[in-house]
Formats: sequence, C-alpha cells, structure tokens
Amino acid sequence: MWRKFKYSGIIIVILIVSFLSSCSPSNMVTKKGLYLGTFLTFSIDSAHSYVYSKVSKILNNIDKKFSRFNKESLVYRINNKKGEWVKVDKEFIDVLKFSIHMNEISYGAFNPILGEVESAWGFYDGNYRVPSEEELKELRNGTNIKNIMIDEERERVKIIDGELDFGGLVKGYALDLIKNLLEKEKVKRCVVNLGGNILVFGDKKEGFKIGIRHPRESGIIAKIRIFSGTVATSGDYENYFIKDGVRYHHIIDPSTLKPAKSGVIEVTVISEDGMLGDALSTTLFVLGIEKGEEFLKGKYPQVKAIIVDEGLNKHFINGAMDLTVP
Repeated sequence: MWRKFKYSGIIIVILIVSFLSSCSPSNMVTKKGLYLGTFLTFSIDSAHSYVYSKVSKILNNIDKKFSRFNKESLVYRINNKKGEWVKVDKEFIDVLKFSIHMNEISYGAFNPILGEVESAWGFYDGNYRVPSEEELKELRNGTNIKNIMIDEERERVKIIDGELDFGGLVKGYALDLIKNLLEKEKVKRCVVNLGGNILVFGDKKEGFKIGIRHPRESGIIAKIRIFSGTVATSGDYENYFIKDGVRYHHIIDPSTLKPAKSGVIEVTVISEDGMLGDALSTTLFVLGIEKGEEFLKGKYPQVKAIIVDEGLNKHFINGAMDLTVP
C-alpha cells in the first residue's frame, strides 16, 4: 500500500545505514527524492552518480503500473473497471502471480486484494475510523483471492470484486530492479533506502551496519551487519491511530479484516530477494511468532528474520542472531 502523496509524511524511515567500509563518505554521492508515496535516499560511489536518473525512471515506471492513486496506472484501471479485462504486460502479471503465490503458501496471511478494507479503516487518506462489524462483513467477499483473474496468453487481468493493493511488496520489487541495474552498471558501492526498505550493494569486505528502529522508543532496538541484500521492516507504528486507548495499525489480518493481533509489533526480514523480503515482513507479522517461525523455516530457510513481540522481546529466526553486532 502507498497513500496519496500528501499523506506520505506519516511514513517513518525505519532503518539507519552506517558506512563501515574504507569507502569514505567523500567518495559517495547522495540523492534524495519522493517516489511511491515515500522518501528515497540513494547513496552511490561518485563515479556512478549518473545511475540515479535511471533509478528515477524505474520508480516512475513502477508507479505507473502499480499505484492505487495514479489514474494512469494499471492497478487504478483494474480497480475501477471491475468485471472488465484490462490490458497489462508480462511484468505486471509476474508480480501479480507472485502475490497470489504468497497468499496460497501463507494460508491467506498475505493478501494483495485488501484495498477496500484498508480504505474503510482510513489508512489511505488519514481519515481514520473503526468500521462496524456489518461493514467488514460486507467487504468480506471482495477479499477472496479468487476474485483475481489472469489471462496470460492475452496479457490481461480483471477482478470481480475487491481492490488490488501491491503495497505489501512493491518497494521490495523496486529494490530488485534497482539491484539489477547496479549489477549492469558495475557499481562499486550503493545504499538505497526506499521508505524503510533497504538495499545494500557492493561492499564484500566490511559490510554495512544497519540499525533497526525501536518500536516504542526513540533510537534502535538492534543492530545487524550485512554484506549485500535487502532489509524490510513492518511495524505497528508506521501508519496507525489510537481510539479509546486501542492502537489500530495498517497491517490487516485477512482472516478478521482488522489490524493483526498476533502478539507482534515489529518484523524485520533480511533477504537477497527484495520483493520476497517485503512480502514476508507483512506475512510474518500476521502469522505471529510461532506460526511465523515455522513458516519461514519450512518455506524459506535462506531468509533471516527478527521479530519483536509486545513485551519487546526479540526472536531471531534462521540464524538472524549471527548478524547482530554491538
């Protein structure tokens, strides 16, 4: 999900990257921008500063395909032409098929067709409210993954009910495309922060030190060091409101159509695959600690995760503890 841009200020940068290698800050160029409803910080070795313009084109192209609010986007057209086939392309179908695959293997914990539900809670426009049980019941049919129909041969898509929302993976997907570009351009060193989704590239010697935000206080709750790959974090503090003493956050549990109550308040996923890591951070948040650990160990043993529970206890999965540093 990404909100209309005037609301992007509520998105919080979750991860802080520190440079640890011999490549000094003076040899790096940093660019900043606003893309996909959030902030981009792009640091690259000075010899490849021109790559930023190509990154900008990648992100603008993603917006034109996957934004809920860009009236020229494929997602906007599909959502507003229910029951009608909309011409797309192979890239769009590949991302859509991946999101459906994640829904299937996570027992529904990841769901790319919750747009109407997110809207009902006010998480898009900031007009927060608690929907009635009757309203949520009426939205239930629209959250069925079977509402999505794909015609691969003719490269077209339609939905019968509900609304698509790729916010649970699109930033990670963007990082994958950026990584491909960096490899093509033979970039020496680069750090990308796209709304809290991090890509580090190029330093095979000393690596990158990343601080994971404390979910309830200022500062960080853990530090990790990685040499390449992506880091994605989902937390109940990113887009939320409090009513009658209850915190309502934007990570919806598809089984209840309400903010997930899994005992988890923050999930950080470390993965070479950005889109997978992004999707998993949401999935693990919804599944909770025990089910999430079982799921990750069984399906993706190569992916590491750090889960913070309501008691601020940290749970390390698939060897994530080995990445931590003082």
